[in-house]
Amino acid sequence: MTQKILFKPIDSKVRTIGRTCLDANNTRWLGLSGSGVEFVVSKGSVSVSLVADSMYVSEPHRARFAVYVNDELIVDRVLDEPEYVVAHEGFNDSYIVRVIKVSECAQSTIGISSITVESGAEVTPTLHKDKLIEFIGDSITCGYGVDNEDPTSKFTTATEDFRKSYAYLTAKALNCDYSMVSYSGYGIISGYTESDTPHPDILPPIYDKVGWSMGTNGDFSISNIKWDFSKEPDIVVINLGTNDATYVKDHVNRADLFSTKYIEFLKVVRSKYPNAPIICSLGIMGDSLYPAVVKAVRLYAEETLDNNISSIKFDVQKPEDGYSTGYHPTHKTYIKASKLLTDYIIENIKY
Repeated sequence: MTQKILFKPIDSKVRTIGRTCLDANNTRWLGLSGSGVEFVVSKGSVSVSLVADSMYVSEPHRARFAVYVNDELIVDRVLDEPEYVVAHEGFNDSYIVRVIKVSECAQSTIGISSITVESGAEVTPTLHKDKLIEFIGDSITCGYGVDNEDPTSKFTTATEDFRKSYAYLTAKALNCDYSMVSYSGYGIISGYTESDTPHPDILPPIYDKVGWSMGTNGDFSISNIKWDFSKEPDIVVINLGTNDATYVKDHVNRADLFSTKYIEFLKVVRSKYPNAPIICSLGIMGDSLYPAVVKAVRLYAEETLDNNISSIKFDVQKPEDGYSTGYHPTHKTYIKASKLLTDYIIENIKY
């Protein structure tokens, strides 16, 4: 019988993707869209043990994850049980394993408790890519409901896939590492609302967390863990305002408040990342607040003399490209948005 050796997913064994953290048992928790780990197995078989948080019992909220071996997808599913083991027979020589969370953070999280390989095999981190992009956004960045092209359908995490979002496609086109900080329904001064009062789901207060989530594991929650901001991205892309627009409507004073609070958030981002170009974007699901974004960028630059910032308007999604759950973008729309952003970065951003 082949002997096995167990490794914990600590930094010396795995390369982390996006924001992750370890609990007291060295289980590595993935929350935000696209967060994950990647590592090299020197030879032989591998198994990755996953644990669910408290939300696995709730069908609409379960964490969706994917596992790749040498870029070949071997598992893509929601975690509907407390523990799950992904096993692969492996190869005689080394190969790369990547585990990523496909759904967003607010709904649920997922933990990697251990990596088991054959005795004599090693687990080591892969190398980071040369560049890193951080995307800060809402459901559009999460890939909300993109796998169900029925706009009247109800959302579940099983239909959410950040890999089809403009953000992931842009990072892939530029061959960059990425970090997503995105929450469906969130905004700068208001989350999505169907009333005339602001919704409390706003992103700036939770920007400094590893993530915010309904899901917990006993006393542990990533919502209580501060992010260290130790690695500065080469580019930051902000795509917020779509949900705010449901509150602002045509109220000039609310649009001005949005610009004011947007400037405050820009100062927070700049305090974390003093050198990164910041791109402020909006428009895929509506561009009514884009002038307020442009105003915020202009006033921020005038006040701070920081010119390492710009704005870009996405094209509003077209009916002929279809709609996914809740009239969110389809993969076809995301491809177009990604091309626009990728071209803009190549032509205008020095990074």
